[in-house]
Amino acid sequence: MRAGKGVLTRAQMDALDAMVACDGNQSAAARRLGKNREGMRYALKLAREKAGVTWETWKAEQQEEFRVSAAPPQDVSIEELLRRRRETNAVQAGIDQDSKLIPITFSSDAPLGILFFGDPHVDDPRTDWHALEADIDLVRDTDGIYAANIGDTTNNWIGRLAGKYADQDVSKRQAFKLAEWMIGQLAPKLLLSIGGNHDVWSGAGDPLEWLHSRIPGRYVPHEARVELRFPTAEPIKMALHHSFDGASIYNPTHAQTKAAKFHYHDYRLLISGHKHVSGYACWPHWSGLIHHVIQVASYKRTDEYAHKLGKMPQFMSPSVLAVIHPQADTEAGLIQVFHDRKAGVRYLDGLRAKAKSERKIAKR
Repeated sequence: MRAGKGVLTRAQMDALDAMVACDGNQSAAARRLGKNREGMRYALKLAREKAGVTWETWKAEQQEEFRVSAAPPQDVSIEELLRRRRETNAVQAGIDQDSKLIPITFSSDAPLGILFFGDPHVDDPRTDWHALEADIDLVRDTDGIYAANIGDTTNNWIGRLAGKYADQDVSKRQAFKLAEWMIGQLAPKLLLSIGGNHDVWSGAGDPLEWLHSRIPGRYVPHEARVELRFPTAEPIKMALHHSFDGASIYNPTHAQTKAAKFHYHDYRLLISGHKHVSGYACWPHWSGLIHHVIQVASYKRTDEYAHKLGKMPQFMSPSVLAVIHPQADTEAGLIQVFHDRKAGVRYLDGLRAKAKSERKIAKR
């Protein structure tokens, strides 16, 4: 409404807007509104006579005194956000599905050994490097033996614990050099490594994950369920955890035993580390398979915290060798566990020599 003048109708304002848009061309404005030229003239006449408004004055009144540029989008569109969520969910679903069971496929049914490395803590001054290097050499130089790392490769102190670097002569940078050396030495025969609590303190920037991305072996935080597969022999399932849930002062393998009885009925071997103590037990499941539950200790032979709590050592060996005979005649002969790794190697060598001889005879 204009002072002293009549009120513009909607039709008159539409006509004025069309004239502005068409820069005063009545024919074009009429076509824009779907009217004939006479109808356009009549609407403009009424606007001029009743309200005193021409298209020129209407244009001037509609012009802004200033304009602030519109802000760019502050986020992605809902369409893009939905696309990303679907893609992320698909990736995570694949990861979750893969974590249910990781297959490890061997090219023959020949007897083999897996040396499970207890917590290495390669940068700790209390770590037994003679034993660690001896085990690395054993894997590297012995046919048929592979490696699996139960976790806590380095101390990787963080937060308030970072002050403990003052108690060791290896820096964090040097610690990961040692870890890279260890993984590199084992790489051709390293099946997988578990990320222990010390390892996963690195968060999304875990250097061990990057190191394993360059070798055949897998790196899995916390735990891995694997299935050993062979050309003709029955698959063997194993559960490797850095630490199973549960503890008992009477039984160092309580946590693994509980897991086998309640969750891992068809897993023949369950092993974990973390606690720096040794333990082993085996018993038959009603289905006929035998459960082997193992608590492997650590290359870190002594522990200031354990000493502070007055805990006595419960140590047999820093690693455990599981000898697997895929074509054993009995369930009892399928897996044998050795804390004396050299004795285990002799047993494995005998099995492999016998299997090789039997294959030669079969070919005659």
